[in-house]
Amino acid sequence: MTAALRGDARVDLRERLAERYRAGASIRTLAADTERSYGFVYALLVEAGITFRPRTHRTN
Repeated sequence: MTAALRGDARVDLRERLAERYRAGASIRTLAADTERSYGFVYALLVEAGITFRPRTHRTN
């Protein structure tokens, strides 16, 4: 289990994730790269004021 992230560490991660998301990374990729849950990454992006891209339909 990953410890709670607070203060400057949370702000730093939030800004890095927002930058990568704006550059095209998916939320799932960001979650995997940071070993955090999809929901946690999504919440940080919401905090960062991200405008989310439309969902795409995955095909195999």
